Amino acid sequence: DGSQPQEFDPPAYLPVNTADLEGGTQSRGVQPSSHFQVDSVPKLRRCFCCATLVLVSLIQALMLDHLDPTAWKVALKSKRRVAPVGTSTPNLLEPSAGTLVQSLAQSLRGSTAPPQKAGTTMPDPSPFGVLYVMLTYHKNYGTKIAGVLSTWGEDVRNSALDSLVLVGDKASKDPPILPAKGCGNDHNDQLVCKAGVALQLAYQRLGNFSWVFMVDDDFYLNVANAHRALASFDASQAIAVGIVGCGGHLCPQGGFCGGGGFAISRPAMEKIMEKGESAFQTDLMGHIAKEKNGIQSWADISVSCVLRRNEIPLLTMKGLYGWRVDGAGRKGSSLNEGYIKAIHQTDPLPVTFHYITEEQKREIHKEFQAMNQSQGLRKLLSAEFDYDAQVAC
Repeated sequence: DGSQPQEFDPPAYLPVNTADLEGGTQSRGVQPSSHFQVDSVPKLRRCFCCATLVLVSLIQALMLDHLDPTAWKVALKSKRRVAPVGTSTPNLLEPSAGTLVQSLAQSLRGSTAPPQKAGTTMPDPSPFGVLYVMLTYHKNYGTKIAGVLSTWGEDVRNSALDSLVLVGDKASKDPPILPAKGCGNDHNDQLVCKAGVALQLAYQRLGNFSWVFMVDDDFYLNVANAHRALASFDASQAIAVGIVGCGGHLCPQGGFCGGGGFAISRPAMEKIMEKGESAFQTDLMGHIAKEKNGIQSWADISVSCVLRRNEIPLLTMKGLYGWRVDGAGRKGSSLNEGYIKAIHQTDPLPVTFHYITEEQKREIHKEFQAMNQSQGLRKLLSAEFDYDAQVAC
């Protein structure tokens, strides 16, 4: 809900001597002489040594980062630390060696990235950072927030690219939560107010982040799958992605079904804030999406309407479960069969689950961890689950 971004250590990566892979003494800055000829080392021995080095490197690459090709690719291509609040943009570290081994390893594993769609993809997306923004309430700091920080929040903490901002009704140092100043406590107009303040706080910390991803404190989010899903969209464009189709009677063309979360690209954030943060908040609160009863207000639709007024396209991103998943119960587990099948889904990859208890957060986290050693089970179960049939606002 509003924690300040923290500085994290970059992930470990595989040290590879590219000179050994590229061959030749000239690559080391050594000039050949008449006293040394390449053929002086038997060709068979040289081939065996090179093959052994590549094989060992490949095995290490396949074992790296729990067999997660996306995280491995990100770690190799551009390791970045998230800057703490009050500092400049994140530090950029020099790319590491080993790109050749990484690409070979990923080729052997096969890509798990979602299929690209014309008009929404970049030909070769670079590693990007996501700033997750979570709304919460002070009575949830020791329960729901603790559950987040001990599960998927830990994955964000270990990321070299991402960060999490917690925004609540009261400030807190432990857990670190920023207050939504000027907002009260209800699930109507004041929740809209809190969402607006949270977006302003995210904008102030935008740094080099490519996306701002709005979530609630009863969410479970798979960080690696979020990156895979967002990589299908062009973050250089002013766009927002989520479950589209709710609130058509409150906002022209409808807005996001915010229960699954939604992400706003950096250019879109800059566009809605270009007249100033105060002007943004005035616009948001002056056009609250409110039902005819004059009581029920919707924060997700209200933000969607701001995006619509700024001519920012709202695009559909799959893998967001903004509803409780139905399924047969499982003995000794808080997760029913529906959740297990959704977790193992490959198309689309699961990104978020809403209305999740603390026990379920822990179980989902363990299930994802176990999947790294059982890809076969994931493929078996994925064919039995239809995401599109379950989409609901």
